[in-house]
Amino acid sequence: RFKYIDSKYNGGEAVKDFIQFRAYVDIGQEKPDLTIIPYANIYATASFGNGAKYTVSQRVKNRNEAITLKNPFGLMDDENDQETYIYSASQLKSIGDISGFHPDTVKIGNAIKLQELKVGDKAETYSNPYLKELTVGGNTLLKSIDARNCVNLGTGVTSAPDLSQCINLEEIYFTGTKIKGVILPDGGNIKKLHLPGTLTSLIIKNQPLLTELNIEGNNTSLDVPVINLDGY
Repeated sequence: RFKYIDSKYNGGEAVKDFIQFRAYVDIGQEKPDLTIIPYANIYATASFGNGAKYTVSQRVKNRNEAITLKNPFGLMDDENDQETYIYSASQLKSIGDISGFHPDTVKIGNAIKLQELKVGDKAETYSNPYLKELTVGGNTLLKSIDARNCVNLGTGVTSAPDLSQCINLEEIYFTGTKIKGVILPDGGNIKKLHLPGTLTSLIIKNQPLLTELNIEGNNTSLDVPVINLDGY
């Protein structure tokens, strides 16, 4: 009840419990909306623009109901380097496809019930040069992560995303990035693993459900110094 009330008035714990990313959308580009699926009956709330310039909120009457929060920026607004916050993060199941925001820093550590994260896209016309690092924390419910064509991912401080605590991951897509490796859980439910040709090491342990391993541009001769497929 307290979490519901906090979400309704966007106060208390709700404003401390957030997902954050910075949006880069040029003048003349369509400004994407946010599609949120809460894990519980709350008010879905997000703020757009530096200093929470605009705040948009909508009640979710049914659990697992998708709610669209309209982006308040217009077509001719310059949304480059704008803060975006999604509140009551620990009560969210999905924040939908945020690839259209071309995010750089994405912080989802508070979203402990999040089941999918889509920050990139498979389309050949898509490119996000801003995202250099991705940190997901200890999210044990996360099932899929898609960072395809985030062309500079892996060029930041950390070149290998750490997914070791995401024990329920089923699908991982990093093609079109520059990561050098990925730290996977020791055992789990991974079924699809798509990685870029920049890979220099890979350890897969105890993943009996893995049926689709794709290393970009190296399907016949893997140019990877270390490949350990223990239990695969």
